[in-house]
Amino acid sequence: MEPGGRRPAPHTLRPLQLFINTYNIERHHLGLRQDEFVSPTDLRRWLAGQGLLRVGARVSESDLSRAVEVREALRRLVLAHNRSQAHPSDVRILDRLARDARLVLHFRRDGTMRLEPAATGVTGALGRLLASALTAQFDGTWERLKACRRCHWTFYDHSKNRSGRWCVMSICGNRVKAQAYRAHHRATG
Repeated sequence: MEPGGRRPAPHTLRPLQLFINTYNIERHHLGLRQDEFVSPTDLRRWLAGQGLLRVGARVSESDLSRAVEVREALRRLVLAHNRSQAHPSDVRILDRLARDARLVLHFRRDGTMRLEPAATGVTGALGRLLASALTAQFDGTWERLKACRRCHWTFYDHSKNRSGRWCVMSICGNRVKAQAYRAHHRATG
């Protein structure tokens, strides 16, 4: 469920959006854990639930660490869609994953092509998420996947002018504006 009734990302980007949002700083207000990936079992369950990994696949602590590292690099990358360029360390993390996943073009019998990982396991599953980002870049939807400037929740910017900055204006947008207003009045008062 998207905050404020926002429409989710299109089909190609939806798994990527859900992956990034497996960590949510706002969940603690609801008495829920902030990170859905506390153990390798959590990661396996999530990836299998998305059809990215087979149900009985082995997932290690190092796989979990890598998935969290990739998730946060992707979050900062979509946050950059709202303000600036990606950080070089995030680019290195994602470049390394793309190499390890061995992303290659796969031709289907009907002549269509798809970028898929040659690697298996968690690396292959994470590679599929990267491949969806590349597909979205080709169809022009990638830069519409953004992270809220306040809470870093990943949302899809459906606005015509691509100006969305907040997951929900009435929540995070108002909080940031109220904070700026108070700071301004403290400084001038």
